[in-house]
Amino acid sequence: MLAPSVECLQKLFTLCEGELAALGMSVNDKKTVCMRIGTRFLNQCANIVTSNNKELSWVTEVRYLGVYIVSSIRFKCSFDCNKKSFFRCFNSIYGRGGGKIYEEIILFLVQSKCMPRSALWY
Repeated sequence: MLAPSVECLQKLFTLCEGELAALGMSVNDKKTVCMRIGTRFLNQCANIVTSNNKELSWVTEVRYLGVYIVSSIRFKCSFDCNKKSFFRCFNSIYGRGGGKIYEEIILFLVQSKCMPRSALWY
């Protein structure tokens, strides 16, 4: 959910909780978090409260569809975890070959094992 203020976010969250309750669903308050983006992203905010009086935590980084969104003045993504994962996988493949594998084979293995499915080039 996106909202221009914390007060609007609370109203929107309450509205969505009501609609989910009508469908027989609920919000998992352990997995649901809030994050602030904008000039006042470092300021302390009022907590968003669920219908069962649980408070949602405020975080500085959230993972959404494999991408880490970072709390900042402007919308910002962090790809550090993706890079670490790629290089860990690549070094594992390259290290086992000992430099004796053909480049085409290394590229095929990197493409099939290190790259996310959405980034494959065929």
